[in-house]
Amino acid sequence: MPGDSLCPRSNSNAAEGMVLASLVALAALVLVYSATALAAAVVGLAKDSQQGFWSHRVNLGRQQPLQQPLQQPAGRLQNRQINRAIQACPALPPRPTKPTSVHDLRIDDFAVIASLGDSISAGFAAKGPDDSSTPIPMKNTLENRGVAFSMGGDDGAITLPNLMSKYRPGLVGASTGDHIAEICYLAICLPFQYWPAQDRFNAAQSGATVPTLFHEINYLVKQMETDPVIDFEHDFKLLTLFIGSNDVCLGCIRGGIDGMLSPEAFELHMRQVLDTLRSRVPRLVVNILMQFNVSQVWDATHKDTRCTLLRTSGLVFECICAFQPGPPGTIMRSLMDERVQQYKPG
Repeated sequence: MPGDSLCPRSNSNAAEGMVLASLVALAALVLVYSATALAAAVVGLAKDSQQGFWSHRVNLGRQQPLQQPLQQPAGRLQNRQINRAIQACPALPPRPTKPTSVHDLRIDDFAVIASLGDSISAGFAAKGPDDSSTPIPMKNTLENRGVAFSMGGDDGAITLPNLMSKYRPGLVGASTGDHIAEICYLAICLPFQYWPAQDRFNAAQSGATVPTLFHEINYLVKQMETDPVIDFEHDFKLLTLFIGSNDVCLGCIRGGIDGMLSPEAFELHMRQVLDTLRSRVPRLVVNILMQFNVSQVWDATHKDTRCTLLRTSGLVFECICAFQPGPPGTIMRSLMDERVQQYKPG
């Protein structure tokens, strides 16, 4: 990997030379890296206004079914190589004036980082599978929030906050460490689940669907408003919004539950979420990551002996649409992929 291939670039025209394109590329890089670990471990509007609200979309597109099971990432050696490449990037020249609009931002202008989402953003079992013979090792029931792709702040982890910290030392909001999972189901989240000292501004909840984002926003806004370090009104904030995996995992079901998670309901909730963020969080950039084909976890894990044993024993109940064998399962996974495309903006 060339040392400068990950580096943001400045431009004499600040309005045209924003480094957000590089920022989004970094987000896509760590998303692919983290999602690989997750799939191996757990089988688990744009609104542009005068008020300064702006969002950037990353469309991951339709992926082809995996032909081989996903392999573990290269691990610590690859982490060190990527970290060295980032550290070798040249410094950005000082800004003559502070930015006043989201249309004039560089990577070092963000003082705060935050996240809304589900178990992927929460880092559920993101450190990979346990080699022990225990049917469900305890470590695979934890959220490894310190290595979550969009919010992890553990030392040496390849995450968006750690990459950004090269250009913004003291970036506030990254989550750290591991703890038991914080669980939501459909529109219901258990109260008092958050571990604010570790979660910080990572409001993601395992099992979350788009209706539960309002619960996450309430936590996030309270934490930001009461944080003694940040200037809530004036600091620029980057929020990664990545939601939809659990909605898709129920996408093969037709009937009452489908009405809650239909494409029309998904769009309505997303618009309400963005409007809520716009009204409650000043100087916020929302980075919306589009959904991938969650059905591919079947391709990655259905030949794994331990995964198969767990599912047939009834001990694992995740993503019910993805893991049915035979022709019915093929139909269900096709319906999931169809729902992914329906969720994406036209």
